[in-house]
Amino acid sequence: MSLDDLDEFFNNELNEIDHRTCIFLIDAAEASLIVDFLNRVGRRKKDMISKNFKDIFKKECEKNEKKVRLDKHILKVWQERDGKTKSLIGDFRGALNFLRK
Repeated sequence: MSLDDLDEFFNNELNEIDHRTCIFLIDAAEASLIVDFLNRVGRRKKDMISKNFKDIFKKECEKNEKKVRLDKHILKVWQERDGKTKSLIGDFRGALNFLRK
């Protein structure tokens, strides 16, 4: 292999590592949000987010034996919280869409 070939090879490998790291971080964030959802459903917290999560769980997940969905259930509730959170959720959805491509 020439030096250019080696340089290209290692650049491709670094790009692959970066992409996989992004996937792992987003997967970890998704898992954390789902665990938070389930904790809020199971506890007696009185805040608005917990109440919304409990309503969603009772109406859509528990009765219909459906799994909690990140975009449909969790992010929707967080997005309605305030303007800054809405912007952050939009960024997170953008990262999710980028990785799905």
